[in-house]
Amino acid sequence: MRKICIKIGTNVILNENLEINEKQVFNVAKQIAELLKRDYFFYIISSGAGSFGKKAFKENYQNYNSSLLTAIGQIELMGFYKKIFEKFNLKIAQILLTKDFFEERKSYEDLKNLLDEFYEKNIIPIINENDPLSFRERSFGDNDVLAAAIAILTNSSKLILLFTLDGILKSENSEKIIKVIANIDKEIEKRICFKKRSDFGRGGMLSKLRAAKLASSAGIETFIINGLKENSIKDILLEGKNGTRILPSKRELTEKQKWMLIKGFSGGKLFIDEGAEQAILQRKSLLAVGIKKVSGKFREKDYVNICDLSGDLVGIGRVNYPFEKLEILNKIKDRAEIKKKFPKEIIHSNNLLLL
Repeated sequence: MRKICIKIGTNVILNENLEINEKQVFNVAKQIAELLKRDYFFYIISSGAGSFGKKAFKENYQNYNSSLLTAIGQIELMGFYKKIFEKFNLKIAQILLTKDFFEERKSYEDLKNLLDEFYEKNIIPIINENDPLSFRERSFGDNDVLAAAIAILTNSSKLILLFTLDGILKSENSEKIIKVIANIDKEIEKRICFKKRSDFGRGGMLSKLRAAKLASSAGIETFIINGLKENSIKDILLEGKNGTRILPSKRELTEKQKWMLIKGFSGGKLFIDEGAEQAILQRKSLLAVGIKKVSGKFREKDYVNICDLSGDLVGIGRVNYPFEKLEILNKIKDRAEIKKKFPKEIIHSNNLLLL
């Protein structure tokens, strides 16, 4: 049975007036029911809890903070899914996650075993980030990236991101869709992330590209498609048409490398110069003298992104210093002083995953 990860965006479930699109979610459930009979299994990552919370409080929702709104809205959202999926005799379960589940290898493996059990019992988990308890530094940031992490964890063959356009537009004023993207780099991001992020949903096109890049790095094919169309999921899986397809990397990762990839992807960033990049590409450790900028907060032994000076991701590694210590690198110009203050490598080659 082929495993598929589907992320359903807020705008697929509700419109900007907080009116529920019951017909479309019914259509998603109908497609899933039909595809289960064709040897597919689905993990669903759903946004919408915050908007369901706003709907519950109506025009007074501004009097409540986002954590409370999502806590209330999560119950409403799951009740809605239960009502729809029961019409097709589909059993569902709820899983709320924080990034902490991916921090330790043991909890990562426990989560993987749980999701495998849902697969074996043919119960569809509906997964969301536990927003009331996902504080900023320990959060995935949006459900697109969480969906990619779940796709990697479950060894899914495809990640499908549902939103309200037919795919990624070629330009802001164009109606034409980019059919295939071979590699997501900074240039691609600049060219197609022209639309501002909606206040209605947390994610935008940039978050979808980040999710696709994460999935692609683990060898998973990603599709960005219109979740409002009647048979969009079936069209992708049975006919391979519609939407934008992001090609997967051909590199195979070990289970430990997959874990490292997820841990580092939403973490802090180290921007390195060309010399440092060449060194790590030769499987050498990353030294302090090669770091030109530090971004984000992270602790000692956390996994972080390693980027070149243009912002493209080079690799992921486990740092030997917290961000507070590394931030002073921006102020030190003398290489000898840098070596004196940071005698230990920033990231050892044994704890480095190149992408």
